[in-house]
Amino acid sequence: MGTSGPKYQRIKNELRAEVARDEYETGAPFITQNQLRERFGVSSTTAVRALNDLVAEGLLVRRRGLGTFVADSSDRTAEASPAHRSGVVACVISGQGPYQSEVLRGIESGCSDRGLRLFFSDSAVHMTDTGHADHTASLARQDQALRRAVEDRVEGIILYPVQGAPDLAVLDEIRRLRIPMVLVDRYFPGLAVDAVTADNYHVGYRLTEHLLADGHERIATLWGETQCTSVHDRMTGHKQALRAHGRPLLPG
Repeated sequence: MGTSGPKYQRIKNELRAEVARDEYETGAPFITQNQLRERFGVSSTTAVRALNDLVAEGLLVRRRGLGTFVADSSDRTAEASPAHRSGVVACVISGQGPYQSEVLRGIESGCSDRGLRLFFSDSAVHMTDTGHADHTASLARQDQALRRAVEDRVEGIILYPVQGAPDLAVLDEIRRLRIPMVLVDRYFPGLAVDAVTADNYHVGYRLTEHLLADGHERIATLWGETQCTSVHDRMTGHKQALRAHGRPLLPG
């Protein structure tokens, strides 16, 4: 394999040449994502991108539950047709508390009304031995679920993100494939992704004002996650309310 150009493009070129040389029979199973990773020494995202491009070009075809195959002429026509749709929306949510359950119930209802199927994934992991949530593992599960959604060519993605920076390569692939994605409760600073959120700054400000009006002087703030926009915005509102009412911020 050559050394110039993006890795996924070089992989595509080599696979195209192999199909042209009849190294794969029409209708036969094609090389898998894991085999691509091992053969070319690339990430899952790069392997998925190469396969997805070849599917989009009509060289390959996916058959749900069976895998990826070398397309014949009829498969290529079906794959290129705008009517060829998965009818699946991916929903990736962290945890299953009361708030998340209400969000999921609304998503299920919306999908049902529109004849769409829902692929649900919970990115949360169990607590560690110290009683703390393993945010790194949750982030890894979230990125894995997004990769699976890309591989399955879903029609849309709804993401309730965990704290931490997402895999930018996965987001780039979602954007390139023009898969609509909407974030719930939080947003990614600096990234242009649609989000549905509450006015968390106002929430933090009004809650603090209410406690101050009731005569409370020492107010504790407790969050399971702190490095996410929803909590950051609430804390900003909380601090601003303390300043507006001449109350000190107690870091302890």
